[in-house]
Amino acid sequence: MRRECGFRYLRFHGLLCDDMGVYREDKEGRPIYNWQYIDELYDSLLAIGVKTFVELGFMPAALASEPTRSFGGRANVTPPKDYQKWADLIRALVTH
Repeated sequence: MRRECGFRYLRFHGLLCDDMGVYREDKEGRPIYNWQYIDELYDSLLAIGVKTFVELGFMPAALASEPTRSFGGRANVTPPKDYQKWADLIRALVTH
């Protein structure tokens, strides 16, 4: 697609949804971050010359204040239950 259509930029939608496996918590409620799928995705896009715009959506279920979902039931669109943990996640993502 990149070759045929000439895409140079892509907005990545759903970076923090549960399918990406970015955030979970241990039994004591401590955050566990996993960058594996994000790294693989971004590495492949950069390898073919596509630059990305980062969208900070959706809310990981372990951090969501409500179980409300939209977009076919896959995306949590509620605010975080703990804004400090949300800020820590975003800081860790940007630092990573």
